[in-house]
Amino acid sequence: MTQIQFNLNIEDLKDYVMNSDLNAVVKASVVLVLNSVMEKERDDYLQAGTYERTSDRRDYRNGYYERELLLSIGKIP
Repeated sequence: MTQIQFNLNIEDLKDYVMNSDLNAVVKASVVLVLNSVMEKERDDYLQAGTYERTSDRRDYRNGYYERELLLSIGKIP
């Protein structure tokens, strides 16, 4: 098992977030949430996780491609 150790300076992180473009932060958060929801929905429909083989499996994963979604905050991938 690989272990990674890193130190995080909370003040630097706070400064970075406070000085960043809020629009970009919101867009990145929306992308993460939507991708997680879609992956969960896909796993529930297939009744199998990634690379999992079960007798209850309903279909196959054929991959996906990026699409853009237009929201009031702009386009998100």
